[in-house]
Amino acid sequence: MRIGASSMRWTIRVVQGCTDTRSLEIGYAGGLSILKGVRMGRKILAVIAGYIVMGVVVMGVFSGVYFGLLGPDGAFNPGTFEPSLVWVVVWAITSLVAAIVGGIVCAKISKHSKGAVMSLVVLMIVLSSIQLVGVLVRPEVSEDERVREEGISAVDAWTKGGQQIPIWFVIGNPILGTLGVILGATIVCPKHGPKSQAPT
Repeated sequence: MRIGASSMRWTIRVVQGCTDTRSLEIGYAGGLSILKGVRMGRKILAVIAGYIVMGVVVMGVFSGVYFGLLGPDGAFNPGTFEPSLVWVVVWAITSLVAAIVGGIVCAKISKHSKGAVMSLVVLMIVLSSIQLVGVLVRPEVSEDERVREEGISAVDAWTKGGQQIPIWFVIGNPILGTLGVILGATIVCPKHGPKSQAPT
């Protein structure tokens, strides 16, 4: 409120003594427009930052666990590119934690704006829906391509496994993401959750 209020007070002092009340109205409206623009910009930044943080956490943990710990034999079932139980657990925990962190970042930057938090949820759902469409229309994988040969490199296995990602993985992402983002925003403001408006 300090920036917006200062702008409006400065505008009113400039036009003080002027008999044209329309000048005062224009000055006040201009101050409100600047204030709204700042709030909107902060919300947009909060959504973008929250989503980027989520992506960084997911890719960082996935890459570290896969290349540093599990490798192809630990991440996939024997002889296939189907995700192992261990990898499913890693995926679920990482997706949820990343969403919680993203929700916290979004809520903090937006000053607990409910609109920003919900916009982040909508963004995740939209992008996941696009990914789901891509999975549904992808060419059928042959039986030979489903077989994971012995000695395949970690990079090649990662690539082929990504091309054969299960549909339930894609469906589960926005579900875990929504829960995580809302939980993260609630952690920041545990009593009331994300607010619809907050002072700047």
